[in-house]
Amino acid sequence: MEYLEIRRVSKRFGDVAAVSSADLAAAKGSITVILGPSGCGKSTLLRIIAGIEAPDEGAIYLAGRDITGAGPTQRNIAMVFQDYALYPHMNAEKNMTFGLIMRGVGRREAKERAARAAVLLGIEGLLDKKPGALSGGERQRLAVGRAIVKEPSLFLMDEPLSNVDAQFKAAMRIEITRLIRDLEGTMIWVTHDQVEAMAMADTLAIMKSGTIEAVGAPRGLYEHPPNLFVAGFLGNPPMNIIPAGSAAYRRLMEDGPAGTDASAIVGVRPEDILIGRGKFTATVLFREDLGFETRLTLAIADGPRHETLTARVVGTPPDVGGTVRFSIDRRRLHLFDTITERRLE
Repeated sequence: MEYLEIRRVSKRFGDVAAVSSADLAAAKGSITVILGPSGCGKSTLLRIIAGIEAPDEGAIYLAGRDITGAGPTQRNIAMVFQDYALYPHMNAEKNMTFGLIMRGVGRREAKERAARAAVLLGIEGLLDKKPGALSGGERQRLAVGRAIVKEPSLFLMDEPLSNVDAQFKAAMRIEITRLIRDLEGTMIWVTHDQVEAMAMADTLAIMKSGTIEAVGAPRGLYEHPPNLFVAGFLGNPPMNIIPAGSAAYRRLMEDGPAGTDASAIVGVRPEDILIGRGKFTATVLFREDLGFETRLTLAIADGPRHETLTARVVGTPPDVGGTVRFSIDRRRLHLFDTITERRLE
């Protein structure tokens, strides 16, 4: 049995299936990231793990114990919310110690735990300040500190970086990942940010409409997506999806790999479109210069219409309006069944 196991968990709100037969396991000391678009059920699943919501079906096990019917305070779980949920009338130290004291921890021990957590997080000089006097980054550290002092069996993070700027977000995900690993903690992290997910996760679970679509190592899911949704969702820019019968399909796949079903949906990552050589041609419709790389939108003519592909270029990019030659690394093509949308090996 894994350290955390979610077995066939479902939750409905009226006619809406927020979570449907979810299965997920996490090893002790690991970081599992639940990734998906807004409204897919990932926060609901996290609240079920925390005991804030009760599942309609299924069971949850933590460290070998069935906690399905246990209340939040009986689970020894710490949760950091998107808005941090700090007490505005208490200073930083009291924000960290209040929950401990309410659970019966002595005041002296509570203050010692808060002091140790503050040093770990670099906020030891801010313990007398209230949340309103702290910056967004300091409030974020305080929320994490309040979770750490509980010495929980499991950390739950509900999009804690969604309200901070991109530069600070990158620094904080590194800091939180390092801290959790130093503490040998087990963490479930919920996000809609795939960069965050790919950077932090040991195990990645991708959700869609209440269902866990795929679970695996981030690199494995990126390179071998099990279905069309995961293929199109994971990646920035996303995978090019080429439907059978389209102009792009006819021109690019007419001499496709041996054994390829002519009706299969074809996916190709932007980095696998090789600009500057090859037998195919396209017009550069748009160009995004991003420093290290450039993203190109290529137009493939189909009479008066055109279809587009996205490519990534490192080095000097071609001009907008120009014609480029390109090839596709056929070893890197992804094929999906047109009906089930499952991967074809």
